[in-house]
Amino acid sequence: MLVEEDRDLLENVEASLMQRSLAMIRVDEVGAEPAIVGRVPDHLVDTLQAIYDAGSITNTALAAKLGLNNTACNNRATRLAKLGLIHRKTETAAPGGRQYAYERIA
Repeated sequence: MLVEEDRDLLENVEASLMQRSLAMIRVDEVGAEPAIVGRVPDHLVDTLQAIYDAGSITNTALAAKLGLNNTACNNRATRLAKLGLIHRKTETAAPGGRQYAYERIA
């Protein structure tokens, strides 16, 4: 996460991220509304927004909210986690299974 108001620095960081097909979360100041720097496809932005709106959400609940099957939803969230835009954790699900939950980072 980048906490920065310097426009020149922000533009340099964004150009570097876009060249590498990466992204990050930025805020103008601690506690401010987060924004994406870099390039993220629209469908991933929709998924990211749903996670940020929820704060923390299971894959099953997120899939239902987005109208996706669990696999498609997990694929989207995995990509966001690999970009470092969300936290992903494994939880125990009944009976003896596992499920993923996703959390906002800012």
